[in-house]
Amino acid sequence: GSDVIADSLAYNFKTKKAEVWPGGSKEGGGFVRGGQMKLNENKEGFLKGGIYTTCNDPTHVHFGIKISKAKVLENRVVTGLAYMFIEDIPTPLVLPFGFFPKTSKRANGIVFPSVGEDAQKGFFLRDLGYYLGLTDNMDMTVRGSIYTNGSYDLGVSSRYLVRYKYSGNFSFNYSNQRFGEEGTQGFSNTKDFRVLWTHTQSRQGTGENFSASVNAGTSSYYQNTGNYMPLPNRFNNTLSSSISYSKTWQGTPFNLSAALTTNQELNTGSLYIGLPA
Repeated sequence: GSDVIADSLAYNFKTKKAEVWPGGSKEGGGFVRGGQMKLNENKEGFLKGGIYTTCNDPTHVHFGIKISKAKVLENRVVTGLAYMFIEDIPTPLVLPFGFFPKTSKRANGIVFPSVGEDAQKGFFLRDLGYYLGLTDNMDMTVRGSIYTNGSYDLGVSSRYLVRYKYSGNFSFNYSNQRFGEEGTQGFSNTKDFRVLWTHTQSRQGTGENFSASVNAGTSSYYQNTGNYMPLPNRFNNTLSSSISYSKTWQGTPFNLSAALTTNQELNTGSLYIGLPA
């Protein structure tokens, strides 16, 4: 379970129940602060009036999600009504309930967002999503981010693996960003996307191999979204992709190979495509 820091604690040795007054615990990338928690003999916790936040100010929580009540179990947290607030002012963003798994094992559940402020786009809920363990060989995560100036991001990612056959990762992100005040000369509305795909496939005994490393998207994606460019491309401002296929017919002199490569210059927007000579 999570470590809990409390101002005061009352424990009944006879009933094995406890009450904990304002304190906090770390959950993922944020903190649960304040409120009152009761613990029963089954190690179940009942939280009332807590706050989930990524604000690290120890004296005052400037933004976060106010949780009316929640039941905290060993491997999951179930909440009642919750709403986002900024500088003690509630916003219209209300969640009627929440279910958050607390386990390293594969389990479907909500991905809790981070809360903060962007200098250009305002306050945000970033990477609110849902995780799906589709099968033993494949999973999927859907995420979204919203900003108070109307900007938003949507993304889906998946991992897959079939032992001794193939494995890979795939992600697609779409971004709609607004800068400045609508109706003014400095206003702009940009739409960008990014695709990342890695795939390795080797069918043993068939002489057949296929691999892909795709990193593509609009040239302004990283600039407009504020995301970091992948490390290998950070110094040359280039997105590179390659797809290759080969086939060898055993017992014969015949073989086939094909490859496609692309290089995308982010500074100029130019795209170079390479084919086998």
